Amino acid sequence: MVILPGLYFAFVAPWLWHNVSLFCPIFTAILISMTYALLMLTSCTDPGIVPSRAVQILTETEKETYAALVPRKYWPEDGDLHEPEDLVSYEMKKIGFKWCHTCHAIRPPRAAHCSICNHCVLVLDHHCGFVGCCIGQRNYGFFMTWICFLLVSIVALLIQTIVWVTAEGGENDDGSVQNSIATTKNKSLDTEHASNTT
Repeated sequence: MVILPGLYFAFVAPWLWHNVSLFCPIFTAILISMTYALLMLTSCTDPGIVPSRAVQILTETEKETYAALVPRKYWPEDGDLHEPEDLVSYEMKKIGFKWCHTCHAIRPPRAAHCSICNHCVLVLDHHCGFVGCCIGQRNYGFFMTWICFLLVSIVALLIQTIVWVTAEGGENDDGSVQNSIATTKNKSLDTEHASNTT
């Protein structure tokens, strides 16, 4: 993600700036900047980590966490949290609530435990090794937008590089652009003829 844009701005962008249009390098710079910004947003945004029971006890937020994760109709009638495992009733299990035996916390429907991060994450999609974090409920939008911008950036870099390579390969002394294959063939024939005459 650093080397290819660096090569583009070192070699391709100056040629496009002078010979094609100012728009191409400026558009690509904006596109690549947005791609980096979305990568940072994806990586730095909390994916929806459910605090472990140890964290809840240390921060004294057990009741607040329970209230945030569990709909009111499933709360214990006396309002006490009782034994942790007993907090996941049969009705809650039917709709997808689980008890995480690693985090010792309630896991809402579609949440899963990431073995790499060692956290339960709301609506866990996957752990992305490239981004370096889980992709979940809170950063999924940034992740998908980043993927789209990354693909568009790659296509833009590829097309502009192909234009640069074909134009540079087929450029004559008078500045006209011709078929680079024909130019290469003529050069090889000249070299072969010169070697035969000696």
